[in-house]
Amino acid sequence: MRETTIAIRDEEGVARKVTKIIQMRDGFAVSVPYHSAKEGWITEHPMHYDSLDVHTVMPCEIEHFTASDRVKLSIHLDGFVQFSRGGDQPIRSGYDKATETVKGVGLKAPTPVVVTSGPTFGIVLRGLKDFAVLPDGKEAEMFEREDLWHHPRDSSPSAQSYHLEGFTFRIELLSEVRDVNGRRILLRQLPFMSILAFRHELRVIELPGLPIFIGLILSRCTTDPSQKSGYVLSGPGCGPAGAKKGISAYYPKPSGLTKAEWLDYGDSVK
Repeated sequence: MRETTIAIRDEEGVARKVTKIIQMRDGFAVSVPYHSAKEGWITEHPMHYDSLDVHTVMPCEIEHFTASDRVKLSIHLDGFVQFSRGGDQPIRSGYDKATETVKGVGLKAPTPVVVTSGPTFGIVLRGLKDFAVLPDGKEAEMFEREDLWHHPRDSSPSAQSYHLEGFTFRIELLSEVRDVNGRRILLRQLPFMSILAFRHELRVIELPGLPIFIGLILSRCTTDPSQKSGYVLSGPGCGPAGAKKGISAYYPKPSGLTKAEWLDYGDSVK
């Protein structure tokens, strides 16, 4: 499998590994193995794309799960998006075609996942100093300070957290990709829900043999100051218009969370 490590240079000039993109035979996966948090909170929740403002999801609308180890976001091109095993502990995952049911936490779209309204995945990163250091000489797709962009609704120059967003594009657009200072860049207007149009320089991650490639952008973002360190890994919204759902994984698991279904396989969880 082809793997690409994504790194960010922090305020002290230290390169930090933040995520890994793993090419699969029928899609790709996104993993965050570089933070020490293992036990996580996994949710399936509604996505309200009918509003341009920040939307509110009621607790009763959310399905809650926990896992004792890391998970990764797996995006299959047939329309199946799920959280699967990302560490040592197996979790319930997969899709039963006979019963048309998801075995763990995932969503099945009736058609291939082609996201045109926003990112295919996103990762909010808190406490960059707690992510693993990229060793000297180790290859990674590096984001420097000058590679950040300012989201007009979300970020401020003083924000201490980061938001990495991944967009998928059809392979035909590779003809528009250019080499800029040794980096593969796609200049594209992204479909954000806004009255303003923004053209972005997306960092290109190729997936040889697949009909798509990934474009990444990185911005600062403001998060709850009480949550000092960790990350949130989220997938795209899937489902019919007006009833789309999304899945997210929060690490570390918030304190006080009690009513949640375990995703683990095996005897490690009683």
